[in-house]
Amino acid sequence: MDVQLLHEDAQMPVKAHADDAGFDIHCVSKFSLESYELSLVSTGIAARAPLNSYLHIALCSGLASKGSTFSTTVEVLGGVVDQNYIGEIKVLLFNSSHANIAIATGDRIAQVILMMIAHPQLVQVDKFSNTDYRTGGFGSSGMGRT
Repeated sequence: MDVQLLHEDAQMPVKAHADDAGFDIHCVSKFSLESYELSLVSTGIAARAPLNSYLHIALCSGLASKGSTFSTTVEVLGGVVDQNYIGEIKVLLFNSSHANIAIATGDRIAQVILMMIAHPQLVQVDKFSNTDYRTGGFGSSGMGRT
């Protein structure tokens, strides 16, 4: 996968372990992720996924537990980088806690996971054939009920 560094403080994505699912990506400047705020964070990198794939941006566990004494929760919103996008990768973070979180230049803020794409043929039907499938939604399996 080709990666371009666009900023003097940009870092190549890295894996802590060879069998990790994703590559950690870093921010290029310090900031405070304020309580209950969204922040669009620059990584200073561009990456091009191979054909028939895309990059999925996901939370890295290190950020999820940062400030854990305040039960801090950070979420990555969005998260798809199409194969034909070659601009800077930015990460949309949301702090869903009461505590502000200080992020330093070079901190890991997310991970990118290379995902393969299926290209199914869509077929419009008037009705599905009889099967054993169900139509229930959330909670319909009875899991979690006491």
